[in-house]
Amino acid sequence: MKFRLSALIFGLALASVACHRSDPIVVRVYDKELSLSQLQAMLPSYNSQDSIMLSQQHIQAWIQEQVMLHEAERSLTSQEQDFTEELNDYRTALMIHAFENKYLASHVTKDMISNEEIEHYYRSHPQQFLLQQNAIKLHFIKFNMNADNIEKAQKLFFKTRTVQEEQTLENICINDAENFYLQNRWILFDDVLKEIPLKDYTKERFQNKETNLTLNDSDYLYLVRIIDYKTSENIAPLSIVRNQITDILLKEKQITALEQLHAKALDKAKNNGEIIY
Repeated sequence: MKFRLSALIFGLALASVACHRSDPIVVRVYDKELSLSQLQAMLPSYNSQDSIMLSQQHIQAWIQEQVMLHEAERSLTSQEQDFTEELNDYRTALMIHAFENKYLASHVTKDMISNEEIEHYYRSHPQQFLLQQNAIKLHFIKFNMNADNIEKAQKLFFKTRTVQEEQTLENICINDAENFYLQNRWILFDDVLKEIPLKDYTKERFQNKETNLTLNDSDYLYLVRIIDYKTSENIAPLSIVRNQITDILLKEKQITALEQLHAKALDKAKNNGEIIY
């Protein structure tokens, strides 16, 4: 199939040169034609191998569509083929939707939502943000077993560090570690498990002050320091649900903005005497 399509396109290109046609026809169905330029417009990367397969799919889909359109035109009466009202309704909906989206893009953006609004919503709706899984606040460094500076990192990692020692540890992480995380932010426990073998860690172990861990598997050594731990069904930390709250507040502001836009447009029409009963 790929060879046939490549040969088809190559043949069309040669034919266009021979007959001086700038846009050769790929396929004709009844009185409808699909040109090479129309086919190319359907494909974002026409010269890639994937596009060869996609071209064939588009051609077959276009053929099927034209065959069915021909049968529909033959079978439906002129009245049954009249979709003027439906098309007008559809155009109206598209126009209003495009206008509203353009208005919202310039009048309601995420950077308009303040930290105070986010924190207020978080405090006012605690039951809306129950954790569905455990969450953890931790630091970790993941080393390849043969990495340099592991011992030096161990000495620095589990102690209270000066600013200079903090910079030294970060440099070791950047230069020698496979991965690391030294931020004081909450993370979903399942996301941590993608990097660290902590599957057996529990709230009880945290409560028993088992917070400084050195773990290893066949390939890696892990330095882990647990700072805090929350089990599911507790209120999620704000840092985990901040984006969710931002989206909620953005949607609320969009609804309010559209209500104001509709009211303003209606008032304008009324005041200009454009509404006549």
